[in-house]
Amino acid sequence: MNLTLLVPRTSHSAIEERFGSWQSEILLKADHPEAVLHHYEPSWTGEKILEDVETDWVLALTDPTALATNQIGASLLSLLVDESIDAAIPVTNESTNDHQRQAPLEPYLTLRQLELVAGAMKGRPGQPAMIEWDGSNPGLFAAPAEILDFPFTLDRILKGRRVAVVPHAFLHRYTSHRGQGRADLLERIPFEARAILEFGCGEGAFGAALKERQRCSITGIELDPVAASLAARRLDTVLTGDARDVIYKLKQRFDWIVGGDILEHIDDPWAFLGDLRHVAEPGGHLLLSLPNIANWAVIDDLLHGRFDYTYLGILCAGHLRHFTRESIQQMLTISGWELISIEPQEKVLTKRYHQLADRLDACGVELQREDLEAPGWYVIARNKQ
Repeated sequence: MNLTLLVPRTSHSAIEERFGSWQSEILLKADHPEAVLHHYEPSWTGEKILEDVETDWVLALTDPTALATNQIGASLLSLLVDESIDAAIPVTNESTNDHQRQAPLEPYLTLRQLELVAGAMKGRPGQPAMIEWDGSNPGLFAAPAEILDFPFTLDRILKGRRVAVVPHAFLHRYTSHRGQGRADLLERIPFEARAILEFGCGEGAFGAALKERQRCSITGIELDPVAASLAARRLDTVLTGDARDVIYKLKQRFDWIVGGDILEHIDDPWAFLGDLRHVAEPGGHLLLSLPNIANWAVIDDLLHGRFDYTYLGILCAGHLRHFTRESIQQMLTISGWELISIEPQEKVLTKRYHQLADRLDACGVELQREDLEAPGWYVIARNKQ
């Protein structure tokens, strides 16, 4: 089958977005090495893209960071022999369309685990659902090239078309990187908190929820200018730039400082935490969320020769530092914060975890199960007076 892979260009300044796009492209190309690769701008219409397509079939990625694994393209393309079908799309964990949204057979934390889960889903029973597509962004679709001959962007070009949703083809899609409300952090902030600093505030969803819940002022720091502009509409003050530089511009002190999965993106977190003490009230609090590099999924991958960076997650491509529970405690001591609590994040345990844990036990490996099980840690510390 003569095929063109259509992959959107990504020019985002953040390494996470750029890496996620590269990885998506690499996975598609690995499954279709003979296909023609064509990059397109997300703003281009199908008509414009079709000018450069010389094949009969296209496999179009419409979510630049979506992960397509285990010959997902072949599964979709095989259905197009039925001429009554305009396009074929996979099921996915994230979709606004109820027919497309489907939970995987089991949770996963790494790319290798995703590949195993997606491979297992290929053998599950079930017929494709034939529906009229509602115009949602499908993330990925396979279709005859002639479907592009319309003045719509690729993420909208299937609207009103007869589409086959394939239950054994699974596409991973990420949640919004900078738009998360972080209810898990919200519940750890007391109602008495009044002056709050969030470094890495993204689009300000967490701060907006906090302001709606209680009377407080929130200052955000955000590196991405687009996200910062959205946050500025929600928070009291937003400073755009690198948090390491921006904190010196702050004139007030805060009773709570929050960093949700941000500290691991900083090259010198020890010095940065020390600097944060200067803008914290005496006895003020620090709330952190940090990934756990000692998690069983990472160890299992390493034992299989894998350490795959991804767009988001424990092995996010933007992580410059990696932490365990003990190294977090050491970092707080170095930077002058007093540890109050360190709690594990919600555990993701599958049969593969139990197999690994049992084998480690059988080998006499001494370990703390909680350190192995936690995907990350919630940390609360106090500024020493």
